[in-house]
Amino acid sequence: MELRRGPPAACKPEATYLDPDMAVAFSQLAAALELAGDLREARRAFAAAGLALMRSNGDADVTTLEGYTGRDLARAIAIKLTAAPPREVT
Repeated sequence: MELRRGPPAACKPEATYLDPDMAVAFSQLAAALELAGDLREARRAFAAAGLALMRSNGDADVTTLEGYTGRDLARAIAIKLTAAPPREVT
């Protein structure tokens, strides 16, 4: 995959389009969006990662997590999704 510069939304990995069951790709996208301050889209990407994990029935490819397991990823996603959502400043 070719790397591009710009906001994470512009660099959305094509992997999430090609295979919506790639939980790791969604979680990495979510982390990038969170770091960029787009908390709403980050939350949506974390939710997509969680759904992808559930669809995999424990067979998700997590080899790119370098030692972490699917259970570790599920726990991290659950923590992100159960945290109080940030309040919007108006």
